Amino acid sequence: MVRLNKFFGLFCCLVCALPVQGQRLLTGTVRDSLGRPVDFATVTLRCAANQQILAYTNSDETGAYRLQWSVACDTLLVAARMLGFQPAEKTCFAGDVVDLTLTAAPNLLREVVIRQDALPVSGNRDTTEFRVASFTDSTEFSVEDVLKKLPGMAVDDNGRITFRGKPVERVLIDGDDMFSDNYVIGTRNIRADMISSVQAIDRYQDNPLLRDIRTSERLVLNLKVKEDKKLKPSGSVTLGGGWGDEAKWYGHANLFSLNSGPKTYLIANANNTGENPMGNIRFMAKGGAEAYLRGGVSLQNSPLNSAEALNVRPPDAFMLPTAYTMYNRNGVAYLGQIIPWNTKVKTKVSGWVSGEKLKQDQSRQTLYKFSDEDVLNIGESQHQTQTNQMQYLQAETDFFTEKTGLRSFSNFSAQQDNDLLRLLRTPQNEPFTEAESALDVNIWETYHGLEWTQKTGVNQAIQTLVQYTERNNDGLLSPQYDQYAPYFGLDSSFAFLTQPVTQHSRQTVVTTRWLVRKGISNLILETGLNHSSHNLESNMSLSSENGETYTPDPTEFGNDMTYTQPLWFLNGSWARQTEQLRMNVKLNGSYAPVVLDQLETKKRQLWMFQPRANVAFLLSPRATLSASVQSVQRLPSPTNLFGGYLAQSYAGVRRGFSDLGLIREQNVSVGYRFDNNTRQSSFNASVSAAQTNNAFGSSYLIDPYLTVVQGFRPVQMQNLSAMGGTSRYFSNIRSRFEVGVQWQYSREPNRVNSTEEQIFEGQNWSLMFKYGTAFDFWLNIFVESRTMLFSSSPDNGEDEPLRSQYFVNALKLVAKPVKNFSLTLETRQIASRNQNDPFQAYYAMDGDCTYTISKWRSAFTLSGNNLLGAAAFERVSASTFVQTSSAVAAVPGFVYLRWTFQL
Repeated sequence: MVRLNKFFGLFCCLVCALPVQGQRLLTGTVRDSLGRPVDFATVTLRCAANQQILAYTNSDETGAYRLQWSVACDTLLVAARMLGFQPAEKTCFAGDVVDLTLTAAPNLLREVVIRQDALPVSGNRDTTEFRVASFTDSTEFSVEDVLKKLPGMAVDDNGRITFRGKPVERVLIDGDDMFSDNYVIGTRNIRADMISSVQAIDRYQDNPLLRDIRTSERLVLNLKVKEDKKLKPSGSVTLGGGWGDEAKWYGHANLFSLNSGPKTYLIANANNTGENPMGNIRFMAKGGAEAYLRGGVSLQNSPLNSAEALNVRPPDAFMLPTAYTMYNRNGVAYLGQIIPWNTKVKTKVSGWVSGEKLKQDQSRQTLYKFSDEDVLNIGESQHQTQTNQMQYLQAETDFFTEKTGLRSFSNFSAQQDNDLLRLLRTPQNEPFTEAESALDVNIWETYHGLEWTQKTGVNQAIQTLVQYTERNNDGLLSPQYDQYAPYFGLDSSFAFLTQPVTQHSRQTVVTTRWLVRKGISNLILETGLNHSSHNLESNMSLSSENGETYTPDPTEFGNDMTYTQPLWFLNGSWARQTEQLRMNVKLNGSYAPVVLDQLETKKRQLWMFQPRANVAFLLSPRATLSASVQSVQRLPSPTNLFGGYLAQSYAGVRRGFSDLGLIREQNVSVGYRFDNNTRQSSFNASVSAAQTNNAFGSSYLIDPYLTVVQGFRPVQMQNLSAMGGTSRYFSNIRSRFEVGVQWQYSREPNRVNSTEEQIFEGQNWSLMFKYGTAFDFWLNIFVESRTMLFSSSPDNGEDEPLRSQYFVNALKLVAKPVKNFSLTLETRQIASRNQNDPFQAYYAMDGDCTYTISKWRSAFTLSGNNLLGAAAFERVSASTFVQTSSAVAAVPGFVYLRWTFQL
């Protein structure tokens, strides 16, 4: 391991140093025949001897360009190209200043022709564009398969995307947002052969009237559809079937019509082969008042915090594809249409329905370490089944003239979840106990947003945004557990608990903004009202085997609550941007007369201030140094304030009532980023620190059978983190490398089986390495390895820290010996250990064999899962005061045959 760490350190230094060694320079301008500058022209530099591409770039607003390269070459050829002009080329030498003149082309091409020597990656201001054909080998089925191969792009198990460490907010199709927050439906189901290129657009602005007035920090991806796919309705249909421990079936449809008129998308996926076409989007938090106050408001984002009193928890995938760890029956059908009424008005309507059934068997051994003398070890064996149904509909209309814009967005969603857990608990030196918990949840939510923009001058505008959200959640928890009776002092037969919960929330936000740009500075002033109200009604009863019923005293175990928060706010931000410096300063101020009714009425007159500053310094055209500082004052989520007794699961209850104080956070971060699109290399590193005062600490009362969590205030938490990564493509060996490292430290006070406060410290190290060959070889190789180390202990200098470590590795081979045939094998491994115990390794393998018949526009794929026959996967982890060894049963192996027909 030490040698491996040294190798990675040496490799990172080598990759970071390569882009700056032996640099050569060529500058000049691109102008038209009238002497006017031509911006965004593609400028390419070749070696005259062998025609090798040495560098490329785009001309800026003044027509200027700048090329750097490191390969030795005596005579050079520099060429400029622009749609609508004839190419211009000159012979030159390193160090020259070469001005190029473009003349108008006599005939314009009606379509774009992609040349074979097109560059794999190109850059234009804040846009990085990847030519898909340069990173694929035709074995990719979905867009997500392509994204995983792009340098700097990462996709997690839920389908969420980050690019060079920054989260992607939306995924567009030819510039149109059809999926909103749920873009995983698109990336996991749109066929890869539909896309010609992927654009990563930083500082994206979706309102065209504000592009020259307001700065943005949003990052989106834009999927550009192949031109030949737009000429007529197109798509594909895939059907499949097979056998393992049960009959396997698979169906997929990807149909679209993208002509110049209305555009239509139809996506459908149904299978029991473990493929998850939805990700885990129903478990992902949306909106939230805190995000609004930090400036994250947009037309498509509901400001309502979606935390629930009773939550359905997702099964544990063990950082593996769900096909390895869950019996999975999935189905989703999506339909979207874009209607351009005229040049000014466009409507986008989309909706989807889905259903899912999951089944998983898992065992767990948990060590609760309170001190060297006080240790509790509890074993569990659990069987979990989960079913859900979702319906979603959204509509957006955009109306824009030269000075006026009106946008509306509405959505409605409904969700039904059922979670059943059967469990055996075996505490040390105690007989096992059985528990069963059923949770039924029904949620509906509606959101409406209206945005009006008026441009009052060339560089200023006024905006009004009105948002309304309403959400209702009905939940019913029905656990059976022997330890409820002694907890309430009842006869042992009272083991059945019933708890209905109804949670209703409304939120209205009215915002008025004045935006102005003067020179290189931007100023935004906004004011408005954010009014929210939340109602909780919850009661419980216990029953015995013979039908007797007991209802706890509502004055002691009451949960009915009303929470009202009218929040008046005034925000201001100032941004300044030069060629070398970007600076943004923001101050949010708000006043909230909060009222909380629960048994007794509590009122607070609260003022909140949130200053924030971001600075980015351009050290060079490719290197940026950034820093940010932020101080946040916010109200707790209503879900954090629920008092009394609230059962959360079969064996956990929560008691206590939190005061209405403010939570205060301070955050500081520093980052460095280097991007060299010409050499396809990048490097990023960042360090951040956060401290939270008046945070919600917890008091844990743990015995072998029941865990009671009591909230209390105030506590102080600290978090430190550092992360970095580098990626590089080496053309001489036609391979790409990527390395990433991450470290996190947390310090948190808790009370565990004691009235005395304990400080727990935890550390988490993560190391990632990826390697991939070029995609025109007959044999392509992809390697990915992740190493994670956890350490946690009380900060008393006496107890030994809890430690755990595990590896997650993947090796993928793609062979294409002939044009129409390919063979793919992918092996995955989990290896883990607890403290100093030896490693335990577990393997499984996927396989795909594809044969394409061009004549019938068909492809046949024979797929297999878990070909190595893994029986289980094990993992260990350490948190603040517990260390857990988990094992999840592997899904039995199976094979199935798919037939794809291209329309």
